[in-house]
Amino acid sequence: MSALFAPHKDFLSATLADIPEGREAAQEREVVENNGVVFRLTGHGALTCAPSSPIGPKLVFSAGVHGNETAPIEIVNEIVSELLEGVHPVRRECLFLLGNPPAMRAQERFIDINLNRLFKESATTGPGYEPNRAAELIAQVQDFVPAGESCWHYDLHTAIRGSQIEKFAVYPFLPARQCPTLQLKLLAASGVEAVLLQNKPAATFSGWSAAEYAAESFTVELGKVHPFGENDLAGLANLKNQLLALIAGDDAAIKSHSGKLPEQYQVVDEIINTGKNFQLNIAEDTPNFTELEVGYSVWKDEETEYVVSGSPVRIVFPNSKVGPGQRAGLLVRPLPAMLLS
Repeated sequence: MSALFAPHKDFLSATLADIPEGREAAQEREVVENNGVVFRLTGHGALTCAPSSPIGPKLVFSAGVHGNETAPIEIVNEIVSELLEGVHPVRRECLFLLGNPPAMRAQERFIDINLNRLFKESATTGPGYEPNRAAELIAQVQDFVPAGESCWHYDLHTAIRGSQIEKFAVYPFLPARQCPTLQLKLLAASGVEAVLLQNKPAATFSGWSAAEYAAESFTVELGKVHPFGENDLAGLANLKNQLLALIAGDDAAIKSHSGKLPEQYQVVDEIINTGKNFQLNIAEDTPNFTELEVGYSVWKDEETEYVVSGSPVRIVFPNSKVGPGQRAGLLVRPLPAMLLS
């Protein structure tokens, strides 16, 4: 057990502990280990790690933005524990964030509202827990990454449904940019088989960091939701090793990956609940990446019916239970080849 988390055994258990004064106490603690690497708790579920002579860019790792998506939380906790024990070298500054501690304790996706739709200024002042938490997470990144600098951000998730492609990533939209080869090879070596290219800005955590810092940021989906303790972490070992290579500054090892790069999909439409007797014509158990043929009625309301035209599409993140104005799914089409930069 590190003194950083006492009396708790690790980062996760300290974050889950319901201690009202935890945030204030955390800001006063720091410990120096690993030949000068400094670890600091900077807030509830927020920890930084800094070597004495860091190389760029800074790294942000977030998990638990949805509280029931536990596998990435456990992976982040393992990485933090092993770094504190000096098992791995540290050459880049890191910020580790466990996004929604109350939802993690409750094993629920969120407490009041979906946190991963609130990363924009107009959404961080509303009622409930999550708007305030979004503001806290934004402040943590802004304190860690000064204005004008950039970072790499990996927001780690698992999906609430099955998927024809188990591990995939969403690359936020910025005009006229391509996903760099290093990032593609890191994702491929982590087991990620597909990258979805967003077609417009989004109020997700990775979308915010892309817009704020021009960050190489990704929402990374790593399989299906399971309770704490029931995840196959061995199946995420490749991801963990790639993140540790980033932290160690071992970009050469990442670039040496010679396997197949992820498939590329372009987001062509975002399905939004219009609130006008909106009906999503997708069964609740439909896996991500299910193909919808030309002529299929995807959704309809009192005024509009969306029918697939031109060529088939695939459905990702279908969710008929979201409220008006919220995203009920993405429609994507495969692209012929991943562009490299």
